[in-house]
Amino acid sequence: MTDIKTEDDGFCFACGEKNEAGLKLKFEYDPASKTATTCFTPQRKHQGYRGITHGGIIGLVLDEAMAQAAIKSGLNAVTAELCFRLKNAAETDKPLYCKATINEVSGKLAKASAVINDSAGRVIATADAKLFIRR
Repeated sequence: MTDIKTEDDGFCFACGEKNEAGLKLKFEYDPASKTATTCFTPQRKHQGYRGITHGGIIGLVLDEAMAQAAIKSGLNAVTAELCFRLKNAAETDKPLYCKATINEVSGKLAKASAVINDSAGRVIATADAKLFIRR
C-alpha cells in the first residue's frame, strides 16, 4: 500500500464536520466490545430510486463505521477490503442504526463487521472488512 499520510482535516465526506456536503456521522464507542455505533437519517438527496436510500450511501456508512471502530480502538487503519450485502431497502427520511465491531487483529490486518438496522430492527445491510493497520 502506498505510504500516504492519514491526517484528519475535518472534511471527510462521512464524518467531517467541515464538509457541508457530507453526512457528518457522529460515533459512540464502547471499548469493552470494540464497537462503534451511529444513527443516520438519509434524506432525499441520498436516494437512488424515489424514497429509497442509494446503496452506495449504505456501503459508505458501513465502511466508515468499521474504520471508526478501528480508529477509536487505537488502530491507525484504512480499509483494504470491503464486502457489503444489501438485505432490504432503506427508506429516506427514516433513521438507520449502524453498529460496527473489530473482531480480530492479527499482524497488519484487522477484521471487522457491521450491520445497519431500521427503527423496527429490520436488517438493511451487513458488511465485513479487512483493514490495513499502518504503523
